[in-house]
Amino acid sequence: MKRVRNITIGLVLFGTTMALAQKPYSQDELRLHTIVANNDGGPLDAKLTTTKNGELVGDHERVDDEAWLNERVGNILSAMQKTPVSGDGKKHILIFIHGGMNKRDGKKSSIVRSAELGPILEKEANCYPIFIDWNSDPFSCYGDHLFRVRQGIRRQILGPWTSPICFATDVARGVARAPLTWIQLAENASSQPGGFWTSSNNHIRMVFAHEALKYRSEIDTEHSPGVTQATIGDIDYRDGSTSFAAGTAHVLGSPTKTIGAFVLDMLGTGAWDIMLRRANELFDSPTHYNDLKQDQKADLKELVRGEL
Repeated sequence: MKRVRNITIGLVLFGTTMALAQKPYSQDELRLHTIVANNDGGPLDAKLTTTKNGELVGDHERVDDEAWLNERVGNILSAMQKTPVSGDGKKHILIFIHGGMNKRDGKKSSIVRSAELGPILEKEANCYPIFIDWNSDPFSCYGDHLFRVRQGIRRQILGPWTSPICFATDVARGVARAPLTWIQLAENASSQPGGFWTSSNNHIRMVFAHEALKYRSEIDTEHSPGVTQATIGDIDYRDGSTSFAAGTAHVLGSPTKTIGAFVLDMLGTGAWDIMLRRANELFDSPTHYNDLKQDQKADLKELVRGEL
């Protein structure tokens, strides 16, 4: 686990410091290193354009041609074969699948990140990177939840007609869960480290991401400023003023968090469910069987029976 954490932090630092120094992929190069998926797990063709200010913009085109897909996969496999052998005598392949809260298209999108990070990984890590780009943007996910998807199946007619009911259900669920959400907020606010606040696991998880890079740069210093229990064993090494200020800021921000937590819980559940659906369909579409032709369904049934 520690090794994975070190690699992740290293990639973040590397991508930040060298993105401008390394020339990003061209359109043709990008196609050899990306697999772009639509919201139902189907293939898309990645596009890369440049604005007048020189900023990269990610985009896509719809693809319905199976021959095109087979050709694209063949081109990727051929390019992988040309990957130089590393010092250990092996060829290395890195598959990068991003998580939630990522746009697929636009200026700061996963497609653009793939174009910028790919050449760095090839040069510095001596590997062949393959990026899986999909749309996990929360607004897009909630839009699917509200207008298009019902019980995991895309409903082009039923979805829009039932959207008012769906939204009312989200509001009712948020209202019903609000007391639990606010109790959790109150517990967090009353248990912040510093002064009359005591240490809490929730605070540790929140601060860890912010302090992790600082900790890595000061790993040989026993009492690194700002380091919490999550980074060094069971003791909070922050000084009193730092921890007191963090606890005070958390408590003073609680009124805003009270409203924000209610809204996030009300709308976030549906968006989260759709995000999980999109992630699952990258590998196995639960609705794929419904899209098959009758003869394909018959062939699939025979195949499954044979395996059983």
